[in-house]
Amino acid sequence: MSERDFVVRLRDYEKVVVLGIGNELRKDDAVGVFIVNSIARTDRIVPMVVRERVEDYIESVIEEKPSLLVAFDCVDFRGKGGDVVCFRPEEPEVRISFTTHRLPILPLLVFVGKEVGRCEVLVVGVQPVDVSYGIGISDPVMQSAEDILKDFEEGFIRCRSLF
Repeated sequence: MSERDFVVRLRDYEKVVVLGIGNELRKDDAVGVFIVNSIARTDRIVPMVVRERVEDYIESVIEEKPSLLVAFDCVDFRGKGGDVVCFRPEEPEVRISFTTHRLPILPLLVFVGKEVGRCEVLVVGVQPVDVSYGIGISDPVMQSAEDILKDFEEGFIRCRSLF
């Protein structure tokens, strides 16, 4: 791992809420939904499939009082298809456009983190290959989703920072 890479260990957090963001009718944009649909709920892990409607789940997330909020989404950061990045949405360097969503996602996530208090917020983004209308996730994006799920099952999130 480079100095910009880091690992988030789930055991370091009392409660983790994971959001699956995306549109299942826009191919690779469904990756966040796929990932979170594959995560089992436990006493400490709360998966929420929010699709494109993060704003409709703000109250539910706040009620859970997570110490870590992780949003899985398809993010165009101009990388290679299937590349994965992590970032904290409050970082001033973050200038990523989420064009498939009705409302800007990053300010909503920052708001939720502040409302909960003592809640770390992390976005895990997968670079899409194809977000045209249709069903089915491309092979590189699906491989990344499977790698993310394997790591998550082992209790961590492996991150490569953009900054």
